[in-house]
Amino acid sequence: IRDGRVSFLAHACVPRWKQIPIPGNISTFNELEKFIGDAGASLEQPFPIRIEAKTNGLRWFVVGGEGNGVPNPRESFLRSRFLGGLDECEFEGFGIYSQHHKGIATNPTSCLHFHFKTRSEKPFVAHLDDDVVLLPGSTLYLPSQ
Repeated sequence: IRDGRVSFLAHACVPRWKQIPIPGNISTFNELEKFIGDAGASLEQPFPIRIEAKTNGLRWFVVGGEGNGVPNPRESFLRSRFLGGLDECEFEGFGIYSQHHKGIATNPTSCLHFHFKTRSEKPFVAHLDDDVVLLPGSTLYLPSQ
């Protein structure tokens, strides 16, 4: 980190989680983001989330560096990502939701920043990209007030 602008750390101490079943009609990343915002509407500040889910498929990315900032820092960052996809899998994840930190703690087009780990013999860890198909039986966890 040359100038300190690329550091990112999210930390939360959550004594109790409130378990919320994700309805079967919530299947895409955009639908999930809206559902999380609606479910956590009483939480004024950015809040942590957990998810346990099954998917028919998802897209992921891993950041391969900060890019070179040329010609545009955001475009440079996007070019430095490794992208991929997974078919059917179970995963658990942790993220943050904030309506007020787009482009700071989240991607500029989203209120959600989310990391996941597959539940398998050889787990895979990455960022959840903007494409995921959730299956019924998935669960959202929000901090319990």
